[in-house]
Amino acid sequence: MEALMILGRAVPVYGLIGVSGICLAMAYALFSCRKFGLDRDDTAYIFVFGALGAAAGAKILYLFVSTGDIISDIQSDEMSLELVVNKYISGGMVFYGGLIGALILAGYAAGRYGKEITDFFPVLIPGFALAHGIARIGCLLVGCCYGIEADLLFSITYHSSHIAPNDVPLLPVQAIEAAAEILIFAVLAFYAGHTVNRVSILWTYILLYAPVRFCLEFLRGDEARGGLLMFSVSQWISIILVAAVLVNIYISGRQNRKQDSRRQLNDQKSS
Repeated sequence: MEALMILGRAVPVYGLIGVSGICLAMAYALFSCRKFGLDRDDTAYIFVFGALGAAAGAKILYLFVSTGDIISDIQSDEMSLELVVNKYISGGMVFYGGLIGALILAGYAAGRYGKEITDFFPVLIPGFALAHGIARIGCLLVGCCYGIEADLLFSITYHSSHIAPNDVPLLPVQAIEAAAEILIFAVLAFYAGHTVNRVSILWTYILLYAPVRFCLEFLRGDEARGGLLMFSVSQWISIILVAAVLVNIYISGRQNRKQDSRRQLNDQKSS
């Protein structure tokens, strides 16, 4: 199912569900922002910029990992340049590009308003996980990001998809990731209300999501993801992000321990 007829017009299912996910994430951000001492208007503006950055970043990284296919299609006599452009502009997106793009553009917007982007992490980061989880349901319905062949009780079989192989039972890896992301959203929403270190909300998201994504990549059946050696681009990004977070946590821990030692030494001297 790639389109729904609404008021006599065909509306792409993926786009409709993607927009629904963004709207629900924004609703969560706006309803919960006051709890974290955030202005609702500032939250709305920064969220919109983040959403635009997510869309741009996800598309840019998709085009980057598809460079080889794009060049092959351009050189092919079977496709005109117009068809190649339409194929990749209307084609997929890559999640990690969306996360990076969202942080960059939301950070830019926050700076323009004289705000710290990290102050908005309690509503932006859980909202991002929620929007991504719902978007994966759109992937499931249209057949993109499909799983490996697997004849199981919960397999999904497409019959008229223009992306996934038809009449073949496939592992619904999109549904698995959607469920994982929605669970991560719930964990992040709870954690955000119980931590004073708002940067740690982003670190927690990466440490929860990246291992899930790394493992699920082995269960993907689509080839349009880019790869290097034995891992896909998203797997390498998962490894790099987890490593970066762990190094950051280690360095922050050392700095905190040094500060505590200095305080104790000063207290002893003053006493």
